[in-house]
Amino acid sequence: LDNVHDDDFPKNLCLKVNNKICPLPNPKPVPANRPNMEAKRPPKPLIITSLCKLNTKSCLNQIGITWTPTDVTHTVSIYLVEKLSPVDLLAALKERGQRD
Repeated sequence: LDNVHDDDFPKNLCLKVNNKICPLPNPKPVPANRPNMEAKRPPKPLIITSLCKLNTKSCLNQIGITWTPTDVTHTVSIYLVEKLSPVDLLAALKERGQRD
């Protein structure tokens, strides 16, 4: 499979939301027996909610992403989700009805 890539952050990634830097996960320590190995950040979602303006429907948010170019292609996805309580989620599922 030629199009399968490791789930890694780009080198020197900088993510800004509304001109505020989004913290990245800390890099994993380099093993003592591999001192020349580059430290990598664990592949986790970056939660940017606290940096976004969400108080009104007309709020605009600006996102800036930079990294050091390499021969590896990267993609970015941003998801807008609504947090539901278990009661609300169960009610929404019951409203949809049973599926085959």
